[in-house]
Amino acid sequence: MSQFKTDGIVLGSLRLTGADKLITILTRNMGKIVGAAAGVRRLRNRFGSALEPFSYCRLVLLRKRADLLFRINQADILHSFQSIRENMEQVELASWMVNLIKAFTAEEIPNPGLFQHLLICLEAIEKKNAPGLLPAYFELHLLKYVGYQPKLDRCIKCQGPLGKDGCCFLPSAGGVLCARCGDGSPEPLLSPGAVALIQHLLKADLSVLSRLKPSLRQVYEVQDMLKVYDHYLLEKKLHYRRYNPFSPDDSVRSLSKP
Repeated sequence: MSQFKTDGIVLGSLRLTGADKLITILTRNMGKIVGAAAGVRRLRNRFGSALEPFSYCRLVLLRKRADLLFRINQADILHSFQSIRENMEQVELASWMVNLIKAFTAEEIPNPGLFQHLLICLEAIEKKNAPGLLPAYFELHLLKYVGYQPKLDRCIKCQGPLGKDGCCFLPSAGGVLCARCGDGSPEPLLSPGAVALIQHLLKADLSVLSRLKPSLRQVYEVQDMLKVYDHYLLEKKLHYRRYNPFSPDDSVRSLSKP
């Protein structure tokens, strides 16, 4: 039996028989893994709250050579993110983030950049200083880390500049068509301002996002583009709500489509 030690963030769980659970975890060194935790549903168990959703913990994992699943032998809390679990709006946003990671990642493919990205965004939610653009920022960087960053520097058909008339996003190609090449296309339209917003979000550090001042229309254009892109890449529709970056509670206040 092999032993592995790594840090991880709990993405979710599934009940098994008795008091056992399957825990899905994004680890720093091993990517997404699924491990069995024996007795975790008992009132008194050796894991405490270390395997609750969003918990950042230090893990000791065991696995026999022929087994597909890990066995979680030890989990020590590094940061619980308990306050997120106590706030329904923060739970909604954090759950949406971890569900995206579960949908976009395969098991046991190391992605330390994505791990650090999730950790930083959870910290921002917990401290209630997350900028209103956090949902779009999180998803664009997630796409970057899993190899699906949208191409927005030029038209993917004619290779020319996008111009001032906007463009349309083609999810099957992961890029945009200029106004001339995309004339008549049913795909989502992006204004020059929305394209510039995406480019800024991909380059900016989380700490400076609050300095960006896009229009609400530009934000919605970006959100609609990401929704269509997700649907194409995952071949299924995810639960998706529009987030209004100008609401009093910033990133955790959702707004339905007008």
